[in-house]
Amino acid sequence: AKRCREDGRLVRRVILDDYVLPAVLRAIAEIETLPEKQCEVALLIMPRFGDGAAALQEVCAQSRRHLRTFHCVVFHPDLKADFSNENRAVQFLRRAPDPMLQLVRASTLERVRAGRSGGSIYLDPKRLDVARDLPLSLSEEIARANLQTIRERGPGEMERLLRDMRGTGR
Repeated sequence: AKRCREDGRLVRRVILDDYVLPAVLRAIAEIETLPEKQCEVALLIMPRFGDGAAALQEVCAQSRRHLRTFHCVVFHPDLKADFSNENRAVQFLRRAPDPMLQLVRASTLERVRAGRSGGSIYLDPKRLDVARDLPLSLSEEIARANLQTIRERGPGEMERLLRDMRGTGR
């Protein structure tokens, strides 16, 4: 994400509409027309969205139906804090000062993964001992590193930083 931002391939759109889904769909239609050299990642920032994380998840689900070249995930200040494993910790890492949708171009993800496994691995149950020798997917490696960082630094510090960014101080 850092390189994308530094190279000018991060697009940000602030959505202030009361009915966010139509505005999100208009933004998606515009972003889908941009070439990859102009947009690898887009942030649809909704500072007035007050309906909660579950409602934003529904907006995301509706938006995914209109995406052709991007993947979409939710960032929200109230996402769960569950550190029982690296996959559950992702929700905490997707907390943000303002509710937003992050669009990531599928071809960008493929390039970043560079041939590494990006998700589920299917094994022959008769050979489950082989699983210990399989390399982690890039997603798994990142998730483990992130959870380790959260545990080392403590989730309270991240929560404090987000409160400060939102100006709530609570």
